[in-house]
Amino acid sequence: MRLFGAICGICSTIMVLFGATVTVAQSNRALIIGNGAYESVPPLVTSQPDARALKRSLVAMGFETTLLVDADWRQMASAIDQTASETQSGDLVVVFYSGHGWEDKGTSYILPVDARAGASLRDFRRGSLDVTRDVLEPLTAKNPLAVFAIFDMCRDNPFVANATHRDPLLSDLPTNVVVLHSAEAGACAYDALPDEKPGDDHTVFFRQFLPELKVGVPLQRLARQVRLATIEAASAAGIDQKPVVFSTTVVDVCFAGPCKGISKATNSKVPKASNAAGGGQVSR
Repeated sequence: MRLFGAICGICSTIMVLFGATVTVAQSNRALIIGNGAYESVPPLVTSQPDARALKRSLVAMGFETTLLVDADWRQMASAIDQTASETQSGDLVVVFYSGHGWEDKGTSYILPVDARAGASLRDFRRGSLDVTRDVLEPLTAKNPLAVFAIFDMCRDNPFVANATHRDPLLSDLPTNVVVLHSAEAGACAYDALPDEKPGDDHTVFFRQFLPELKVGVPLQRLARQVRLATIEAASAAGIDQKPVVFSTTVVDVCFAGPCKGISKATNSKVPKASNAAGGGQVSR
């Protein structure tokens, strides 16, 4: 995300992969949210174009897609509930959010456009949506094949100076989710490279993310590729941004269709959890 016009990047990655079999989704559906026209916090000019570009790509791949632009709390909550109610067991669900966000004590929040900047921490929390409780848990309630959740947003805390930040434990997350954050807890994500103005192009993260969306690629591999591509692109521009990935999937799920170029022997391997961390700097 990106909160109060700041964008920075530090990230760690925790990937736990369990691959016993290759499974194909019954259907593919997506909820896309691009919030930019905020009422009391600085606007974001890249969120809407990124959301619309993703919708075009997913529709072309056969996804049943819902797009929200500049949504308030009720609209976001209603769309999540509607997507959850339409989801069936065995579906692949993609949820993408681009906009302001923040993190507090291991909990990440996404920000509706009607959130009040001058509110207290308690009021601000009430006016936000909890990524795990309000997004991931409803979408996994009907046992979909997997939920692939992408959050291009900051995860710092504007209310607490020198706050202690942490990423969620895998045990905090529902089963069968792959979560890709564009920044780790306590950090943000760049809207533009140093020689660009926000809006000249997609966000630094999104311009690496969109080209990696290819039918048949395992979700965990796709997320890792986006992470590495973002790190490389940011580093080449002299900035530091390292996305973070979490996975609780128990089968190999591939994006938008059958897995390509993966043998059952490969899928039966269980890699060890990995950890990586890096420093960061403020921008945007």
